[in-house]
Amino acid sequence: MLFVTINYNVSSVTIYVNNKPIESIRIIMFINSNDISKWFLFEEDWKGLTKELQIYMQDKDIVYVYEGEDDSFYENLQKYPKLFNFKAKRMFELANEHDEKGDTNEVQALYNMSAELGYLPAQLLLAEQAKQNFNKKDFYRWYYKAALQGDAQSQYEISRCYLLGWGVEKDEDLAFEWLKAAATQGHNRSQYQLGTYYKDGQNTRVNPKQAFIWYKRAAKQGYYSAQMDVAQCYQNGYGVEQNLEQAFNWYMKATEHNFGNAFLKVAECYEEGIGVEKDIQQLKYWLQRAVDFGNKDAIQKLESISTE
Repeated sequence: MLFVTINYNVSSVTIYVNNKPIESIRIIMFINSNDISKWFLFEEDWKGLTKELQIYMQDKDIVYVYEGEDDSFYENLQKYPKLFNFKAKRMFELANEHDEKGDTNEVQALYNMSAELGYLPAQLLLAEQAKQNFNKKDFYRWYYKAALQGDAQSQYEISRCYLLGWGVEKDEDLAFEWLKAAATQGHNRSQYQLGTYYKDGQNTRVNPKQAFIWYKRAAKQGYYSAQMDVAQCYQNGYGVEQNLEQAFNWYMKATEHNFGNAFLKVAECYEEGIGVEKDIQQLKYWLQRAVDFGNKDAIQKLESISTE
């Protein structure tokens, strides 16, 4: 593996291979006389910088390191992300390979370079590292970059950053907007929390209909708390027309998660005839299920039934 450093300034471009200037006049002349947008593209007898370097260095693996006195170099890179994405991915792969071999000298540098070039997996990895190290600034920084690329989980994390002031100044309005972005992409936790925002009127007006809509979207993705709230919405007619059968069905769906509260709700449905016929045997069965999971209310209720 060879490290190729491209040093850019206003007047010239210099390439170093493992800290030694490259001696290929052909390569040097091309990159000094052409815009960076053309370096990696096939053009007449130019095979592209990567291929030209591999030919010159006998097909060695290449990792790029960009340096420059002028910030416009990095701005230019950002204008042509597709040209550099393959290098960012390769850096990430090389970092993983070195990490697996226990060679940690270059690992972090490779991850950072990959992330700076916009490779999403590298950004997520560095964000997670920052989280484990309680580095608020880097946690926000890398998740923000990933969020801008449309990653729903990152958008949720950025929402939390703004809500809690984690690595950035607290801003509940921005927290709400990022939460909506993640929810719109199908992130179930964001959908559930957005429903709660509309229910409680947090950073928005109370809107029962919107609360129900977002709860149901999360519920359909198997989010337990959303399933319980959807059931309650149907039971109470909150944000949707009252439908006791649907309420019972959603409580039953929630029992698949094996939480005592869901078992207790199903038991209450059988006790009161909510969306289902009253059934003392089913009442006792579901109370016992709740008791088995340590639900205190179910314990008291089952004891009271047993003494009747």
